[in-house]
Amino acid sequence: DANRLFAALLGGLVALDLPWAVPPATVLAQLQDASPASRTALGPLIDALGARPQARIALVLDDLHHITDAAALQLLDTFIALAPPELCLYIGSRVTPPLSLARWRAGGELVELDFEDLQFDLDAAQALCRLRGLEAPSDDVLQAALSRTHGWVAGLHLMLGSAQRRAGPPGLIGPAAHRHLFDYFAQEVLAELPAPLQQFVLHSSVLPELSPALCQAVTGRADAMAVLHDLFGRQLFLSALDDAVPVLRFHDLFRDFLRGELDRREPGLAAQLHARAAAAESRAERAVPHWLAAGRWSQALTALRQMADGLLAVGGTHRLERWLEQLPPDWREPQADAAFLRALCAWSRWDWVPAREEFQRSHDAFAHLGQERDRLVALGLLGACHNALGDLERAEAVLREAADAPLPPALQVAFDSLRAWNGLARGDNAAVLAGLGAMADSAAQAPGTRYPNIVDMSYGHFTGLPGTRPLMERLRQLCHNPQSGEVQVPALDAWLAFWHGEPEPARETLQTLLRL
Repeated sequence: DANRLFAALLGGLVALDLPWAVPPATVLAQLQDASPASRTALGPLIDALGARPQARIALVLDDLHHITDAAALQLLDTFIALAPPELCLYIGSRVTPPLSLARWRAGGELVELDFEDLQFDLDAAQALCRLRGLEAPSDDVLQAALSRTHGWVAGLHLMLGSAQRRAGPPGLIGPAAHRHLFDYFAQEVLAELPAPLQQFVLHSSVLPELSPALCQAVTGRADAMAVLHDLFGRQLFLSALDDAVPVLRFHDLFRDFLRGELDRREPGLAAQLHARAAAAESRAERAVPHWLAAGRWSQALTALRQMADGLLAVGGTHRLERWLEQLPPDWREPQADAAFLRALCAWSRWDWVPAREEFQRSHDAFAHLGQERDRLVALGLLGACHNALGDLERAEAVLREAADAPLPPALQVAFDSLRAWNGLARGDNAAVLAGLGAMADSAAQAPGTRYPNIVDMSYGHFTGLPGTRPLMERLRQLCHNPQSGEVQVPALDAWLAFWHGEPEPARETLQTLLRL
């Protein structure tokens, strides 16, 4: 309350031996009845401070966020307004205090330091090591520590202190190496939050990014946006990815602590929270890690199948394989979609033998399940593997089987491409031209197949053959998307110009590619 705050202020200043008109003990005695006498007692305190005009005094109020009483805060505001210019007041708080900050800011009387201002860099971390008498770890180790702590000085201090006890650099190997940090989080940060906020941050810790929609889905709180604003205002080890929405992110160490604390307090709940997050995600690549963490293997595999084409188009082969490996082997092996995705990964590396084996497995599994469209997709890619490995008879058998199937244009493109490639392998230029022409006709009816599939299936191998140029230019136009910044599509122009003896257009296109 206001009287206790005043007593603390007085106690902090009494050691300065100020010229008190009224003895401090007398002033304090007036406050014992917990009346609003503190405002009256400000007079003697201000007089005593002003009686030493040559003495500069620094008064530190740490952890001001603990004070929520309006009368106490009003007392502090009045004290600051009346204090002589020789007094410099330092306030440490996890939240912005409800004081007259705007007036002080406008008058040039306020200096504000937030988390970004206080972040340590490499030079500061090295200086801290020297002050602690530590043999400075390597720059790489210190940079890793700075990355894990986001430059947070207390966190770095605790990590270096732990290193001193182990006579070595910070381990950075997970919760066991950060016991002292986690004790700090538990005692100084989480314990200070109201119980509803504690639950909110613990449940939200399953999210890599805290958006209002996802936090609402995971926590069930309709006021998630207001809570996020509150948490950010508390400087709760959060970075703002988007101030307006807001979208926030817990600092790595704090999130690790929260996840461990969630498992300790509510074992098994994390899986349910991950499932809620996955169901609320609008993008498959963000939902997959949640489905995997929730142990929902079928949903994870379905999401992987949905995103596979787009992921492979931008070189995400290893990412896709890493997610597939997280599925339990006993569950994964009989799954048709899993075999198909493994085949696509091998295909993206032109690793034809494992691709052929996996496409065959997925083809047979799709046939058993009665998934005819998926079976035909696997069949077309299986035929391409046969062709690439020189097994032309089996590739032609695939073409004959597909000839009797009513294929939609998007699927017909793959078989048209196979016909062109098979003609190339057999030295049959007429078959190449027929395949490319049919491919362009089918692609014109199926915009979704135009890129990356067409470019990937019909790159430079055809560009120098007689009669292919108009067909390749047509395919290139079908694939053209000036907004994408994609280099593979305009590269066809360079190939065509090069093989047809036109160095200047080829050079111009190469310059365009360099810019892209």
